[in-house]
Amino acid sequence: MRKWIKTIGYVFVIPSTILMAMSTSVHADTGNTTPPTLLAQSAVLMDMTTGQIIYEKNPYEKLYPASITKIMTALLALKYGHLNDPIKASVNAVNQEPDKVYLVPGEVHSLKQMLYGLLIDSANDAAVAIAEHYGGSVKGFANMMNQEAKQLGAINTHFVNPNGLQNANHYTCAYDMALIARQAMQNPEFRKIVSTKFYLWKGKEWTSNLSNLNEMLWSYPGANGVKTGWTDQAEQTMVVTATRNGHTLLAVLMKVPLLGEMQTDATNLLNYGFSSFQESTILPTGTKVASLSLGGHHATLSLESPLTALMPVHQTKKTSTSIAIPNTFTNVPVTQGLESIRDNRMPIPLVSPSPIVHSLIIAPIAYGVQKGAVIGSATIDFEHMKMTLPLQIDETIPVPVTPPNRLPELPALSLTLVCLGFSLIGRSGIKKTSKKKSRSSVMGYPRAMDK
Repeated sequence: MRKWIKTIGYVFVIPSTILMAMSTSVHADTGNTTPPTLLAQSAVLMDMTTGQIIYEKNPYEKLYPASITKIMTALLALKYGHLNDPIKASVNAVNQEPDKVYLVPGEVHSLKQMLYGLLIDSANDAAVAIAEHYGGSVKGFANMMNQEAKQLGAINTHFVNPNGLQNANHYTCAYDMALIARQAMQNPEFRKIVSTKFYLWKGKEWTSNLSNLNEMLWSYPGANGVKTGWTDQAEQTMVVTATRNGHTLLAVLMKVPLLGEMQTDATNLLNYGFSSFQESTILPTGTKVASLSLGGHHATLSLESPLTALMPVHQTKKTSTSIAIPNTFTNVPVTQGLESIRDNRMPIPLVSPSPIVHSLIIAPIAYGVQKGAVIGSATIDFEHMKMTLPLQIDETIPVPVTPPNRLPELPALSLTLVCLGFSLIGRSGIKKTSKKKSRSSVMGYPRAMDK
């Protein structure tokens, strides 16, 4: 019965989706520079290139993710697996609630096939099959998910399953999901799957032409990912990416009451990002960020390339002239030939009116390093993003001038040698005189016959 319901659903949903695409695409890119009023309880708009947040609404509020959880499931599967890995469905996987691709116990598909079912059809059975294969169990895989989340900086997230089915301890926030989705989109196979509109699924007992549940692929020009979700408790959730003129934005919307409202929110949010922001130079090349001392010589360090970010269109001609430099970087002592790493341990706000130097890494430095040489990097925080830029040295560190290795002062040496010479000559003369006197004495005695 569920299979027939799902098939009938495609018959009605797909035409309605196309009609919605025709209506919503007309309103795309209206040029509105006013932040939109969203029905979503929580939302984030991120620049995919830098990770900069250009819009936020309750970004850290803990909410239920529903099936956008599967972004993390796919991320881990692609990280630890290979596309041709054979994934076998267990009884536990088969017994998951729909949506699913109706696996049967013992059915085997490649990881690639399972990922298409997971991300296009939001298959809960495929999610559990993947989790059990790479984590040993659902719990083991959930531990992997939580570890990966923490490494990505998603500190307000906790997963207990790979598919997003409702659990009070399974939660995340819009900002964390942006971090996770941005990382997943670095993988070309992931990008290919989430941008696919249709996929022919050939299962052991079920064959279907799967239709991607992300309606934005049809309704929004330039949309190319990533995943939607829904449960009664989570309501509608979505992570969507779109590219215009080579620039990609990522939007996360959580807890939206209705599907149509979520699409409207996503359209308005993406329109706002593309029409209201433009890449601008925040800190130009040559901005001083630290100074160092080496062997009594001092030099400043500056950015070898500019810090750029998205800024409101009316501010694009302005560049920031202020940069917050903690005291730990005002003068960095460097030991010749040793790598010097200095991290700022002070808490740094995610949003600040000016860029903040977060950390420095200085490579081994030797005397004689020339002005303009790239000797390290600086990580700078600005508007939720951390950008690592190369550092150049602004002054040459000269080679120390040391006196040449030479003998002790000549006058003292000469006097020593002269004295030693006279001493040896004197001792030699005394010995000769003694020998002469001895022979004279012996030869001077009168012989008996002379008497």
